[in-house]
Amino acid sequence: MTAESDDARARALWLAETLGLRPFALADDKRASYHAGAAIASNFLVTLYRTASQLFEDAGAPPEALVPLMERTIENDFDLTGPISRGDWETVERHRSALRGSGFEQAYEALVKVTRA
Repeated sequence: MTAESDDARARALWLAETLGLRPFALADDKRASYHAGAAIASNFLVTLYRTASQLFEDAGAPPEALVPLMERTIENDFDLTGPISRGDWETVERHRSALRGSGFEQAYEALVKVTRA
């Protein structure tokens, strides 16, 4: 949370705690980074789910089967698993082959690059 004065900060803190929220200090010059992080976590999760759902549908699998996997990932504190974490580049190559021409290749490559780092 940010505030223009100490009094405003105290009132905001009281209100947040009264509502059962967990407030934290946020510098004004960091608000854009904070919001970008929130947008990535929220908006792109939707995009990733929709993309994965389409791939499941294309494979004849029910997209709702992704939900327990996603929930388990959250429950596991977002510990990375799967072929990238194992260095299983043969599987990654099979994914690349499967995605060719699907419209998802560029997104997959960008995510592999960021995840690998």
